[in-house]
Amino acid sequence: PGCANSASINVNVGYPVAITALNDMCVGEPDQVLTIAPHAGTGTWVITFTPDVGAPSTVSYPEGDPNAKLVAGVPGNYSVEYVLTVATCTNNTIVTCRVNSLPPLDFTIGAFNQSDGGINFCNNNGTILLVPNPGGGSFSSTPVGLVSAASFNTATVAGVNPYPFEFKINYNYTDPVTGCSSSLTSNKITINAAPVVSITGLASSYCKDAGPI
Repeated sequence: PGCANSASINVNVGYPVAITALNDMCVGEPDQVLTIAPHAGTGTWVITFTPDVGAPSTVSYPEGDPNAKLVAGVPGNYSVEYVLTVATCTNNTIVTCRVNSLPPLDFTIGAFNQSDGGINFCNNNGTILLVPNPGGGSFSSTPVGLVSAASFNTATVAGVNPYPFEFKINYNYTDPVTGCSSSLTSNKITINAAPVVSITGLASSYCKDAGPI
């Protein structure tokens, strides 16, 4: 009676970490710099990239290293892990994001493909239709204002400019699933003046027994 005793142990609790949200990317977009909240300053980034074509690769960087970023060079998937050790406890968190490819584009200009050389029409060929693949994008021209929706008129496209008249057509498209955008510009299109044909030296009428004209 009257005696007392005690014992204690230290329990280290893992430091909470959360990677700042990552966004899916499109090929060619600016790099995403990796950040952590709350900032600890002593953790390690482990970045694994698995391309759509090829083998995966893994790199590690200390927190704060400017190279700790995601580069949208080719399509594939990133797995980003942040590892933090405080005292004897280790905590980690993992997030993922995707690098999406840009949508491939093509279109035809009348009977020509946009990539053909020597795309040319006469100014009496009428309306030329533009057929995109995939559809759902928008056409424009260089110089501007020469196409209407998905066509142009060979009789008016040159305006007051002399023949032969040259221009290009642009097609812009955004993938509704990934949000990635592409643009494609055709090879040069030439509009030539149709030859002027006239017949002279004829009267307005002849008798049926008239001789050779």
